[in-house]
Amino acid sequence: MIAGIDLGGTQVRVAVATPDGAIVGIAKAATPELGGPAGMVAWSRENAERLAEGARIEVVGIGVPGPSDPLTGVLVNPPNLAGWPAGLPLGEMLRKEFGAPVHLENDANLAAVGEHNRGAGRGVRNLVYVTWSTGIGSGLILDGQLYSGTHGSAGG
Repeated sequence: MIAGIDLGGTQVRVAVATPDGAIVGIAKAATPELGGPAGMVAWSRENAERLAEGARIEVVGIGVPGPSDPLTGVLVNPPNLAGWPAGLPLGEMLRKEFGAPVHLENDANLAAVGEHNRGAGRGVRNLVYVTWSTGIGSGLILDGQLYSGTHGSAGG
């Protein structure tokens, strides 16, 4: 099973899917009510395991707001998460909690990839995806590939 986490300033959503992408279930909670990073991590694991109904979570993906470093799994500076520290090793926290590999990426970049692969951007080589929710962000697909820039924050 695959666990996907959408971390936002207002709410957190966790989805569990089969390897072929079929969604098994979704849970959501208000971000501020989870008590910060450790609470969000524990809530995510508990709900992913509940939704997986005993199946093992093999990999975790998380979309985060604001600048992040996908190579190190660090949430660099979360602008919409009051009280969350800069330089948070969120990927490592999730890896320890789930006991599975974790892939962390800016949420707007992931949305751009989703639109390019399965949405309105299918078949195009270049795409700009703009999101406006608790914050504003964007993701870039250039020449058919996600473009993150030198420090992972292009488009953001």
